Amino acid sequence: MEMEIQSGVIEAVTKSDILGLQLATWERERSSEELRERVTRRLAELAFVEEDL
Repeated sequence: MEMEIQSGVIEAVTKSDILGLQLATWERERSSEELRERVTRRLAELAFVEEDL
């Protein structure tokens, strides 16, 4: 898949700029089920990485 590069002005972005964003999806409360699913996915990822060591 090719991506076109558009010429133009590119503004510098700092880590502080990004961390300062107030996105609704970051601030919404998570259900217990969503949290369990996230933990389960992370544990599976860690197990996969450990297999490669």
